Amino acid sequence: VPPVTAKYDWILALPTIAFVFSAFGNGANDVANSYATSVAARTMTMYQAGGLAAITEFVGAVALGSRVTDTIKNGIIGIDRFHGNPGALMLAMGCAEVGSATWLVVATNLGFPVSTTQTIVGSLIGVGLAAQAPITWKWTSGSVSQIAASWGISPAIAAAFSALIFATLKYLVLEREDSFKWAMRLIPIYLATTGAILALFITIE
Repeated sequence: VPPVTAKYDWILALPTIAFVFSAFGNGANDVANSYATSVAARTMTMYQAGGLAAITEFVGAVALGSRVTDTIKNGIIGIDRFHGNPGALMLAMGCAEVGSATWLVVATNLGFPVSTTQTIVGSLIGVGLAAQAPITWKWTSGSVSQIAASWGISPAIAAAFSALIFATLKYLVLEREDSFKWAMRLIPIYLATTGAILALFITIE
């Protein structure tokens, strides 16, 4: 542990505890985005979805989470405000994590479909206002404006792709006489397309 931050170990301990609750809230809310349709369609049981989610969420965060971490860490508030004062920076980030975890647990208990990303972004904005640190509102990479815009753009793009996929399934499979035969023909195409998109994303990241 660097000597300059050794005396702030207690600050590190509290957010670490809050992180456990934050992970619980994330699992109870965001995981539903990935597995709710599979469970509702009864292609997976709740236990299967829970086990698979634990693996995929962990692997995704470790393997592909660096870009998100960099955005959250550097893109929302200017940390130059804390230059030469690492204890204040640790406290600010710790308060953001505790605030985020508290709201996630409360919202989860109340049954609200909250987003962990939106929660931590809001917490960091609050910390930035309290610490009088500059908040990146202008349209730059990783700014609050771009993050907020993605909350509207991403669902719209997802809706367009969902409509396109369902339309192809409807007219190429469901309304054909031998729908099972056409389904078996198209499954490799859908799987190959999905695999290609995921491979491209992993390669770029």
